[in-house]
Amino acid sequence: MSGEKDADTPALSAETVKILTSGSGQDAAQYAHLLGSFSRAKVYSSSESSEEEEEEEYEPFDYVAYYKEKFPERYQDVSDSTVSSPKALITVNDEYVQRLVVKAFTCRENTGWSVSTKKEKDEKYDYHWGEYEDIDWFSCDFESGKMVVSSYYNRKGLNRKGNLVHILSKWQKKYKDRSSIIPESFVLNVVSRKQDRGGNKPTMQDIEEAIYNSQFPGWPSEEDTDKERSLWIFKPSVTNRADGIRLISGKEDLVQALMNADELALAGGIVLQRYLQPLLINACKFHLRVFVVVVGNIEVYVSPDFLAIFSLQEYDANDLSKSRAHLTNIAYQDIQSMQDQQRCMRAFDETKQDMIKSGLVNNMKEAQEKINSVKQTVYDMVKETLHAVSSELTFQARTNCFEIFGF
Repeated sequence: MSGEKDADTPALSAETVKILTSGSGQDAAQYAHLLGSFSRAKVYSSSESSEEEEEEEYEPFDYVAYYKEKFPERYQDVSDSTVSSPKALITVNDEYVQRLVVKAFTCRENTGWSVSTKKEKDEKYDYHWGEYEDIDWFSCDFESGKMVVSSYYNRKGLNRKGNLVHILSKWQKKYKDRSSIIPESFVLNVVSRKQDRGGNKPTMQDIEEAIYNSQFPGWPSEEDTDKERSLWIFKPSVTNRADGIRLISGKEDLVQALMNADELALAGGIVLQRYLQPLLINACKFHLRVFVVVVGNIEVYVSPDFLAIFSLQEYDANDLSKSRAHLTNIAYQDIQSMQDQQRCMRAFDETKQDMIKSGLVNNMKEAQEKINSVKQTVYDMVKETLHAVSSELTFQARTNCFEIFGF
C-alpha cells in the first residue's frame, strides 16, 4: 500500500480523509448528504498496487469472490434502487443527539424523507439510526440491503481495545518499515478457575498464567533508574469513560488491579500499554479526540474538527498520586464549573496561542504548521488502522451500514 496521494487528490491540511478499502461500487452520495461537515479526500484504494507488499509464494485465495457467491445479498448495490418517499426511524437514547439527527433529516430540502422517532408495528423503514441493541439485525430488509443502519453488526475489531491491539500488533510485525501506530502493548486474558466453584475472582496462579501468556516483559530491575520504563497504563478492553483505567508501576500494582477488577472489566482482556512521555500545553497533558465515520464496504471519513482534551491538573512525572494529571479522559476529570469544562475541552485549532506560551512554537504560523502536521499524521494513522482492521473477521463490512467512531 502506498501512502502517497493521487495527483488529483486535494491537500489534507484542512480536509477530511477518505479511505477506500474495497471496490464495492457503493455510491457514498446517499450518505454524504447526512454527514454535514465531513468532507472527503481520497488517500487509498484497494486497487492501488504497492511495491512495499511482500510477494506471496502461493496463489492467494479469492475470499471476496467466495463470499459474494456465498452471500450475494450482502453485496447488492443499494444505490441502484431509488426509493420513493423514504422512511427514517431515529431511536437514539440521548435526547440531545436524537434532536440533532432528526434536525439533520428535516433541514434537508426536497429529499422526501418522513422521519419517525417511534417504531410502529409492521412498519418498514429505509433507514434506522438507533442504538445497537434496537436495530433489527435479522430482518429481511437489513439482510437484503434495503435498510441502511447506523452501526455494523460485527465491529469488535475496532471498538474493543484488546482486539484492536492484537490486530495492530500483527500489522506492525508484518510491515516493520512503517511508522508505529500504537505504543508497546500487551493483552492479559485472565481466566478464573474459581468460576467452577461459584467464584469469579482470579487467583495468583490465574494472574501469573495471564502475564506469561501475554509475553509481557515485566519490570526493570531495582538498579534501573529509568522510572518511565516501568510505567504502564492498565485498560479494560470493553469499558469506556475511563472506567477501570489506572497507572501501573510494578507487579504489586498489577496484581492488585486484576484482583479488584470486576467481571466486566476482565471480559475481553486487559490491555497493558507503555506510558509515553507526553506533549504538554500550559504544563498540562492532553489527548486528541477525533471523530471518524465508516461507511459501507468501506469508505472512511475523518472530521477535521479535532478536539483537545486536557487534564485540569499540571503534569508531574514524579508524582503518580495525582492520577488525573496523567489520565486525561474527560469523564475522569473533576469538572465543577463551566470554566473547568472550557479548560478541559476545546477545539485543537484554538490551541495555537497556548502552543506559543508553552514554548512549543515561536509564532502563529509555526503553530498552524504544527497543527496541520499533526492532522496529517492522524489521517495516516486512521488509514493504516482501518486497512488493518478491515482485513480481519472481527470487523465485517456491509454496504448498508455506517457508524461513527471516536479515535
